[in-house]
Amino acid sequence: MLWWLRIHSPVAAATLGCAILATACSPYPYQCEDYAECEGNSCPGECVPLPPVDFSGPSLLWVGNAADAPGCPARASRKVYEGHADLDSSNQCPPCECTQPACVLPSGLTASSAACSGSGTTKPFDVPAGWDGSCASPTTILSGQLGSVTIDPVTIPGCEPVQRVPLDFSGTWGQFAFACTGEAIPGACGDPGLACLPTSEPPPAGFQQCLVYAREGDPTCPDEYPEKRVLYGGLEDTRSCTACECTETAPSTCVASMSAYQGDNCTTPLFENYPVGTGNTQCLDTMPLPLRSIKASWITNEPGACAASGSVPTGEAKPVERRTFCCLPPHG
Repeated sequence: MLWWLRIHSPVAAATLGCAILATACSPYPYQCEDYAECEGNSCPGECVPLPPVDFSGPSLLWVGNAADAPGCPARASRKVYEGHADLDSSNQCPPCECTQPACVLPSGLTASSAACSGSGTTKPFDVPAGWDGSCASPTTILSGQLGSVTIDPVTIPGCEPVQRVPLDFSGTWGQFAFACTGEAIPGACGDPGLACLPTSEPPPAGFQQCLVYAREGDPTCPDEYPEKRVLYGGLEDTRSCTACECTETAPSTCVASMSAYQGDNCTTPLFENYPVGTGNTQCLDTMPLPLRSIKASWITNEPGACAASGSVPTGEAKPVERRTFCCLPPHG
């Protein structure tokens, strides 16, 4: 029966409309007669144009440095959007570097109680790390049982990529943005093309009153909200760098001279000035005498050279989830 009265009786419709508004506006301290549908209507805040087709809002938009971002103001306490602007899509790959070749003396030798062709008790004689060839004494000694010694080869480390710092694109976005909204008071402006905001105060410092375009694409902003701000909600980032490669550009020539002694201070030689190159270990048969010290020197110490290549940029960074905001100029 009430719906019939609303359709067919202007007086009943007005009375029912006020009742509905009074119920709808119960959170606000305003009486029904303050609204557009009733005599003596007024907006206690500010009347702003309703958004055109394909736009929503208005909302308060803040754009700036993420570290300086405030919270939503009390008048628009609900955050409805977060995004970014000012994308740095550059891809700067660090230059490749390679370790250069170096001639390294043998890492020691192994003493055996048997001849090179046999199988006997063995004990290693490892030289100190970074050994420069000066006289060194073993930690264990084979005395009276020495049948052979096996000498480690010269090594040529280098021509390997230097470990790079992982790429970090955390500073990709220059600006952070968010939008906040509050509750408009419906029907209080006496004009169906306007909406009543609870306050006429300007937006807080750093905020702009904006509409957001609800579709994809690049819209023309309404005359009432002329400033366009394009923001993005995400990033498709495939940036990387190709692997570093190291290529020998000049060969290395490294030959050492090895000597072994019965005395602790490289006296009374077992053998002296035995040439040792790269490749496999070398075994020497010896007399059954103690091994107490060794030393070495270089016959030829000519490390080669190595060139770096690679670390070429690949991929790209593309912003996605575009949102266009159309804003009133900043207050003041």
